[in-house]
Amino acid sequence: MLYPSDPNDLSFWSNGLGSLTVRGKFQHIHLGQYFRERYSTLLNSTYVASE
Repeated sequence: MLYPSDPNDLSFWSNGLGSLTVRGKFQHIHLGQYFRERYSTLLNSTYVASE
């Protein structure tokens, strides 16, 4: 437990404390897709690290 009244035990965090939940992973995927579409005009379609 993180604190005495914590409703989630440590097994709730399958990859350890600080890891994203499945929902959090999907939220990051959708956010990345949004940013890719939103800022697609600023970058080339292929990634070049030196840009």
